[in-house]
Amino acid sequence: AEMRLRVLKAVSAKLALAARCDAAAARSSSRDGRAGARFRAEVEAKIARWDEPDQARTVRALPKPDLSTKKRRGGRRVRKMKERYAEGAVSKQMNQRAFKSASGEYGDDAMGLTLG
Repeated sequence: AEMRLRVLKAVSAKLALAARCDAAAARSSSRDGRAGARFRAEVEAKIARWDEPDQARTVRALPKPDLSTKKRRGGRRVRKMKERYAEGAVSKQMNQRAFKSASGEYGDDAMGLTLG
C-alpha cells in the first residue's frame, strides 16, 4: 500500500509536467512525444530503484578517543572549582599508608579501626 502511494505520487507529478509540455507543444505545433517518453523512463527508473533492497550499512570503527585533557583557562572561576573539588586534609590522611605502623593483618583492621 505504501509503495502504491509512492508510485501514484511520482506518476501524478510527471503527468502534470507532461500535460504542461503538451499544452506548450500544441501552441508551437511540434508534438513528437519525446518529453512524455523521457518522463516515463524517469518514473520507471525511480520505481526500479525503490524495488531494490537497501544497501547494508558498513560498520566503521569508532574514531580513536582524544585522551588529552582540554586546556582550561585560568581565573577566579577555575580556582574556585579546584578549591571545591580539592582533597581535604582528612582524605589526604586516609589515602596515606603507614608502612611502619603496628597494625595487624588485613582481617584485624578491616572494620575501619585505623585510617590505613
